[in-house]
Amino acid sequence: MQLIQAKTKLQILKIYLLYRAAFPKEERKPFSIITMMQAQDKTDIWYAQENGRFLGFATTINDENLILLDYLAIKKSVRGKGYGTRFMKEMLSIYQGKGFFVEIELVDQQAENYEERLKRKQFYLACGMEDLHVSALVFKVPMELLGKDCTLDFQSYHDFYRDNYTVRSADNIQPIKED
Repeated sequence: MQLIQAKTKLQILKIYLLYRAAFPKEERKPFSIITMMQAQDKTDIWYAQENGRFLGFATTINDENLILLDYLAIKKSVRGKGYGTRFMKEMLSIYQGKGFFVEIELVDQQAENYEERLKRKQFYLACGMEDLHVSALVFKVPMELLGKDCTLDFQSYHDFYRDNYTVRSADNIQPIKED
């Protein structure tokens, strides 16, 4: 598998179509924001291919010392063949020396998609990430953070959004209130 920075219109189109298919509408930001942030060097858009065949993509939000894996998707036709694991390990290698983290839906046994959430968490843990023991409401969705080579608390996570995305986005990162 080869990872390259997506630059061509065809690469961006393939990524956009997979983005729309892989993520529910409520989890997608306008794609124009991703490409705008790429133009501002705040986001990397990675295109995964093998023998010229598109396999998937990832986007990141970048700080000098900290990287948020914003989206990662593998084409449905090639899932379950180890590409996701290879992709993640390559991403961790690319950003070696920087903190790297991801937001996942909170693994809640009461959730309708509990098994899917648990499987996603196990995937990232198997790729070398650790539970950062930070959870938050991210645009009203309960999320938890996993990371590698970083330590975050709620405030530093909130500040990351404020400093690297937008103040409006940071305003939508709220602590989860305990009952």
